[in-house]
Amino acid sequence: MTLDIRQPSGLPKPNKKENQRSAKVTEYISEKIKGSGNEIAFSEFMDYALYAEDIGYYDGDLKKFGEDGDFITAPEETDLMGKAIAKECYKASDELKNLSLLEFGAGSGSMAVSVLKKLDEMKVKIQNYYIVDISKDLIKRQKEKISQELPSMYSRVSWITDIPKNFNGIIIANEVVDSMPFERFKKFNDKLFQVNVGTDKKKLVYKLKEADKEFYNYIKFIEKQTGSILPNNYISEVSFKAKTWIKNIAENMNKGMLLIIDYGVSRNEYYSQMKNRGWLQCYFKHHMHDEPLIFPGIQDITTWVDFSLLAETALNNGMEVNAYLNQAQFIMNNGIEEEFEDFENLNIKDQITLTKQVKLLTMPDKMGYTFKCLLLTKNFSSKHEIHHNGDRSYAL
Repeated sequence: MTLDIRQPSGLPKPNKKENQRSAKVTEYISEKIKGSGNEIAFSEFMDYALYAEDIGYYDGDLKKFGEDGDFITAPEETDLMGKAIAKECYKASDELKNLSLLEFGAGSGSMAVSVLKKLDEMKVKIQNYYIVDISKDLIKRQKEKISQELPSMYSRVSWITDIPKNFNGIIIANEVVDSMPFERFKKFNDKLFQVNVGTDKKKLVYKLKEADKEFYNYIKFIEKQTGSILPNNYISEVSFKAKTWIKNIAENMNKGMLLIIDYGVSRNEYYSQMKNRGWLQCYFKHHMHDEPLIFPGIQDITTWVDFSLLAETALNNGMEVNAYLNQAQFIMNNGIEEEFEDFENLNIKDQITLTKQVKLLTMPDKMGYTFKCLLLTKNFSSKHEIHHNGDRSYAL
């Protein structure tokens, strides 16, 4: 019993530089596999493909964001999301004196710029703006962008490797959890198998290994929680790393808020019978497909987020679930209408641009409903709790 590599149709061909990079990454991963008993967990493969130093997708110098890259993120297209987050931070500023912010995976630095600009406009003083990123290439771009666009606030921005101990402040994670290395599994003949990665004639292939106890018990837990036994030939994902990440934040946060923005659903939706191929997605030159082994090092690999996993991990580690809502509702709760106060005085081009940006962030067929916002807090007093219209935390 095997898992075949699927060959997506209609994908653009990699250029010479991309082919060379992918071959180098494949060779690197193959050596790792050779030294690990001829197969590695899917999460290890993903970690090497995305984050291997100097050659992985995120650590290499290939274009990632925007029209010339592989995918588009909200901060790259508009500062509206950053403004909404800044307003959310403003609500919490009374609760959090000497406010510090921390952003995980800051991309090009666009989110940091828009958040800091809006907070400065609202006269909210920021003590520190920390950025946690492991990509040397992206850190370089972040430093260039912030120093050029916000020279007066650059001294307050610092790059660190993890959340500081006894952190007081707000943590932002926009499209971070989806790209954390995850595990895959397949159910076959009523047995559970982990999807690993090996090699065959210098090519990467899938290897199926009977699930270990931790994996098996977690899938049984999922079936109990959803009230549904997963059928045979069912394939999906589990992000154990996301659990570890939440636990680490909860342990090191003294008082604060964690805002997670990503595309995802609740556990009942995530492990529904209809999603029998899972939620894995790859992006190459704005073409989405579901085969991660074909372009290692030159394509993004992600999966949708199981927000129930994040919420229950937070609750089990001393945090509270403040709100779970779609992105459109989050933006409306944070005053999107203010952007239209001077709409009639804008020229036609700017009116069209603003309208397109709002549609991108709020429309159901764009990011509005597929992206969710999960707000987690720790040691907030009930007096200053932030409430949200459209909260669906009951669904988690």
